[in-house]
Amino acid sequence: MFAVAEFGFQISGDPKMIDTSKKEIQSHYDFIVVGAGAAGSVLAAELSASGAQVLVIESGGPDDAPAILNPSVWFYNVGGPLDYHLPVTPSPRLNNRKFNMSLGRVLGGGTSINAMVWMRGMQRDYDGWAKNGAKGFAYLLASNFLVPMRVAPAR
Repeated sequence: MFAVAEFGFQISGDPKMIDTSKKEIQSHYDFIVVGAGAAGSVLAAELSASGAQVLVIESGGPDDAPAILNPSVWFYNVGGPLDYHLPVTPSPRLNNRKFNMSLGRVLGGGTSINAMVWMRGMQRDYDGWAKNGAKGFAYLLASNFLVPMRVAPAR
């Protein structure tokens, strides 16, 4: 199953049934974003807000599974049919354990299957990125953008 989604428009079905040439796609869209997870969706929204025509392609289906719609049972998604089950290379820092990284195969990606759980990195991570050339990623600079995410605006 696959889903092709533009904001406000969705097609689902067998990819073999859609016969679209490269030239036809290029004539309709300015950008193609592969993956409709949190990052892909935000990128597509920003691009389309500028007036660009954006095609978003996601290999998973719609995010209407009961375990997605009910965040109290999100843990059923991890390791389930909506998870890519990406194997992680064993690392000495993790006692050489073998496990899978959960990646959502659904509109919304991992954000859909993990109930939007996220955490901010440690100060040493941000400072390390900045030290290695990621300008603007030092902890004190990044904190200015991260702090507002902790408190949801009142509705």
